[in-house]
Amino acid sequence: MAEKNGLFKIQTGIANLLSGTQKDSAGLQVGILNLGTNLFPDIELNKRRGGFYLTIGVGNYETNGLTIGAINLSSKGMNVGIFNRDTEGFNLGITNFQEGLSFSIGAINIGSSKSIGLQIGIINYCPNNTFPIMIMANYCSKPKSETPFSTPKTGLKTETGPTN
Repeated sequence: MAEKNGLFKIQTGIANLLSGTQKDSAGLQVGILNLGTNLFPDIELNKRRGGFYLTIGVGNYETNGLTIGAINLSSKGMNVGIFNRDTEGFNLGITNFQEGLSFSIGAINIGSSKSIGLQIGIINYCPNNTFPIMIMANYCSKPKSETPFSTPKTGLKTETGPTN
């Protein structure tokens, strides 16, 4: 069944699941558990949705827009919660585990090897930096390109075939 673009959806309940992949849709989700995508990727119920949503709940998973909850997982946009994990965008929480392009404010901010962005908090960790752990602020940058093991740095010529 095809769905139209530009829809506004409202969901309230204990557990909410938005279906469809509308790019221009918007909506509101209020519940204990809010899902923006399918937890079972082998069953194609829906894909990650587009658009902008206001999502309020105890737990929020793969949502876009403004997400307010105790635990926000894999959400994009503005994430406000106690625990934000694998999130992109602006993160405000006690503990933020950022993934991708992010700006995080929290007591503890932890970046991944793929994260790029600014962290402001008591403890800030970015694995790609010269000083990975900083107090007050840290900037996560792209990982530096590494020299492959097969490239000799010494300039010595090596032979691979038999010598006569």
